[in-house]
This record gives sequence, structure tokens and C-alpha cells, in this order.
Amino acid sequence: QDLAKLAKEIQKEQRELTKPMQDSLESIKRSQSELERKLAKHAEDIDRQMQEDFVDREESLTSLKDDLSKTFQKDLKTLHQEVKPLKDRVAELQGLEQDLGNVQQDVRDLKEDVQVLFDQART
Repeated sequence: QDLAKLAKEIQKEQRELTKPMQDSLESIKRSQSELERKLAKHAEDIDRQMQEDFVDREESLTSLKDDLSKTFQKDLKTLHQEVKPLKDRVAELQGLEQDLGNVQQDVRDLKEDVQVLFDQART
């Protein structure tokens, strides 16, 4: 009986000694679970924010591309409108240059004719 009593006392003391360690271990496990939960939530928040930032940047770039395209098309149209009169003016000047060449040739021909007449009048 004394042995059984002693065994019970040892078991009781063992439980009393291991109880704080078990409580501590359970507390550590709870803390670890809480930290894992917070970490997972933080990772989800970061992922969501990155997705939102990506979508915002993509929308911004699309808008910028559209704006640049519209501006380019407008500038190109304006440039074509400005170039057309210049092309017409160049063609007109080329025509005038041709006319000037013809007039110069006519003047040379007339000079020759006048010279011939002048020479004939002398004789």
C-alpha cells in the first residue's frame, strides 16, 4: 500500500511539474497559430495591393497610350494639312521656274534676232 501511495504521489508531483511546461507548450502553439494566421492575412493583403497596383498601372499605361495615339494622329493630320499647301507652292514655283527658263530662252532668241537685224541694217 505504501508503494501504491508513493507511486500516486510521484504521479501527482510529476503532473504538477509537467503542468506548467504543458501550459507553456500550449501557449506557444496558440501564439504560433496566431502568428501564422496574421502572416497569411498580411501576405493576402500584400498580394491584393500588388494586384490593385498592377491594374492601376495597366489602366494608366493604356490611357497614356490612347492619349499619345490620339495626339499623334491629330499632329499627323495637322502636318498633312500644313504640307499640302507647301507641296502646291513648290509645284507652282517649279512651274514658274520653267516659265522663267522659257522667257530667258525667248530673250536670248530675241537678242540673236535683234543682232541679226542690226547686222543686216548695217550692210
